[in-house]
Formats: sequence, C-alpha cells, structure tokens
Amino acid sequence: MFKKIFNYYCSAPLFLKMTVAFGLGIIGGIILFKLGESRFADSAEKIIQIIAPFGTVLVSMLKMIVIPIIFFSLVCGSASLPIRKFGKIGIFVLLWYFATSLFAAFFGCILAIVMNPEMQNFSTLSGKFSKDVASMKMKGESGGGFAQFLNELFMNPFQALAEGNFLPIIIFSLLFGLAIRVLINKNGEESEIGKSGNLLLQIFDICQRASFKIIDWIMAYFPFGVFALTAVNFATYGAKLFMPYFQITVCVIIGVLAMVFVIYPLWIGIFCRENPYKIIYKLKEAIFTAFLTRSSAATLPCSFRVMDSLNIRRELSSFSLPLGA
Repeated sequence: MFKKIFNYYCSAPLFLKMTVAFGLGIIGGIILFKLGESRFADSAEKIIQIIAPFGTVLVSMLKMIVIPIIFFSLVCGSASLPIRKFGKIGIFVLLWYFATSLFAAFFGCILAIVMNPEMQNFSTLSGKFSKDVASMKMKGESGGGFAQFLNELFMNPFQALAEGNFLPIIIFSLLFGLAIRVLINKNGEESEIGKSGNLLLQIFDICQRASFKIIDWIMAYFPFGVFALTAVNFATYGAKLFMPYFQITVCVIIGVLAMVFVIYPLWIGIFCRENPYKIIYKLKEAIFTAFLTRSSAATLPCSFRVMDSLNIRRELSSFSLPLGA
C-alpha cells in the first residue's frame, strides 16, 4: 500500500503536489493555532519548532542554488554568442527586459491598489514615498547615487558571489564569458588557447547541468517546504491569515492571467507575427513551474527544455534566459 502511495506521489504533477501541500498546511496550521490557545499550548509550540526548519531549508536551498545557476548559465550563454552578434542581441534583450519589467511593475502596482481599496495608511505611505523620492533626487543630483551604483556594478566578483549581490555577478559573468569567446576567436579553435578555452566552456556547461540537477532535487522537496511554511504561518496567526492569503492569491492570479492571456499575446502577435495562444500553450510547462515556485532561476531548466522544443537557437536562449532570471 505504501509503495502504491509513493509511486502515485512520484508520478503526480507538481501542481497537484503543491496544491495538496498548501491545503494541508492551512489545515495543520489552524489546528496548531487552536491547540496553542488551549491547555496543549506547549505541545503545539514544540510541533511548530519541529516543522519550521523544513520551510527554512527550502528557502535556504533556493538561495544556495540561484547564484551558481545564474553565474554558470551566463558564462556559457555569453561565450556561445558570436562576437558580431553579441552587441546587437545583448542590447535588444536588455531593452526588452527593461520595457516588459517596467510595464509588469506598473501593472502590478495598479492591480494592487485596485484590489486593496481599504488601505487605511495610504496617505501616510504616500507622504513617506514622497520624502524617499526627494531624498533619492538629492543624492542623484549630488552624483553620489550614480557613483555608488557604478561601484556596486564592478565590485570584487568573489565578494559579490559570497554576498549574493546579483548585479556584479551578472556583469562579471557576461564579461568572463565574452573574454573566453574573444580569446578562442583570436587564437583559433585549433590553437592551444582555443582548445583550453573550449575545454573550460565544457567544464562550465557541466557545472550548469549539475546545478540544474540540484534544482530537480529541490523541486522534489518543494511540496514539503511549502507545507512547512504554510503550516507555521497559519499556526502563528490563525485563520485570520486566510483572508489576506486569499486576497493576495486572487490578486496574483488575476495579474498572471492578464499578463499571460492578454498582454503577452498582444506582444507576441505584434513582434512574432504568430498565433500567440499556440506559442503560450507550448510554454505551459515553464509558466506553471514559474507560477508555483515563484523563482525564475528555479524555472531555468524547464525554460531551456521548452525553448529547445520551440527550436529557439541555443545560443540565444542560453544568453537571454539566465539574464532574465
């Protein structure tokens, strides 16, 4: 019997596992909250202390793997692009990400305001926001903010890796991969430097694949982490947390559905001249994985598989996907 249950669990889709884990977490958390208000409060506290680390482990594992994935993927991606195409493709990808991210942020802010009209501290927050903007403006005019931004872009790469500072890691990864490609092209594929450069790229490719395999293991653990995080939150705050969770969930789902079925199809139709819904259907695995994990870096292995199935050139996907993650 246990073997059948285990086999069914292994074959079940991630969406079902996550949904069941979230539901069980809510139920278990509310039960623990009620026990905490009774004479069994000490027992409930001990159970929470046992469950809590499993959720913390999930968050820690995601933090652990996101930096290696971005570093190895960007080095491989930037080194795989031909030099003559690097500037054109790089600028287009950066502009595309900037425009789409800016629109998504603006759309998300509008949706949050519309979905939360009872925000009582809006005037206070608005005043604080105005002060923050004024402070940022003064820093920008003095040049300190821009100088600090440049210093952060080109900081020690090992320090950036240790601190998890994404921008310097992205810059160094792109430059490192580009430098390898320049050395290979300058000295020739058959030269000693060219062979060593290709060998180094193969090592980075293996490291990237190993990181993807670790992501697969983390995804297998994901439902347990979701259960622990949900149970601890509801055990701490009780059923009163359900309504904020529900409101946030509805808001996120509406935003995601609007972006996926309205905004993205419009862009795909304009730029690709293809039926957008056929393309989105082929992207469903990556879309579901990103929605469930809320981590674009954790979705990278799935995204690469989907791009390969769409016959997207690997040199383009290996550069643009990690940069977006």
